[in-house]
Amino acid sequence: MFPCGNYRFLAIFLLFCVFVFFGCAGETYRLYSGPSLPHDEIAVLLLSSRTTAILFAVDGTHGPHDVEPLFPNKKSYSSSIGSPLRLELLPGRHTLTIGFSEDKMTVGGRMTQYSAIPHPLEFEAKEGRTYTIEAEMSEGKWKAKVVEIATDQDP
Repeated sequence: MFPCGNYRFLAIFLLFCVFVFFGCAGETYRLYSGPSLPHDEIAVLLLSSRTTAILFAVDGTHGPHDVEPLFPNKKSYSSSIGSPLRLELLPGRHTLTIGFSEDKMTVGGRMTQYSAIPHPLEFEAKEGRTYTIEAEMSEGKWKAKVVEIATDQDP
């Protein structure tokens, strides 16, 4: 038996789940021409909403969204910094152009640090694999790498 003694609770809960799932789905970009290919023939790059990386370009092709005023005259694949993102790529060598942002709590409140210089990041994408970008500030410098999600190893 469900709480409240009826199915009303279940219906509200399921409706909430649908809103959360679709509201957090983010954007998907297919970065190859032709028909959609099955997952085992492409590579997928995922950026979570918690990443500090901002993806400006893949293989020199910039995303469609403005990221002003933080990065004047730049385009990004994310419609807003911190939105989840999925890119479908053909297998092979790819160059990502990324920037960085990071929120930190200080005595005076929240402070956001940004990298004004785009950084190239190369990786070899393999079919059927899923990747993400891990980025962090270490010793005053931004560092990033592409990591395969399934194995958590560098590609």
